[in-house]
Amino acid sequence: WSYRVDGPKPEMLARVGAQVAGGFMWWWVLWHLFHEYEHITGEFDYPDPSSWTNAELGIPADDV
Repeated sequence: WSYRVDGPKPEMLARVGAQVAGGFMWWWVLWHLFHEYEHITGEFDYPDPSSWTNAELGIPADDV
């Protein structure tokens, strides 16, 4: 029971273990964001704009 008083202080091993686990987690996240960003952005090929037709782009015909 720790109402209005500090609770028991965690052991040193628990505090160090939490810091190590948190550091490893952030290393893992940032490493994969940098090296495997396709998991977030997707692996989509950019389309070739020269292959688009006027109809696809919504451009009316020249004879109008």
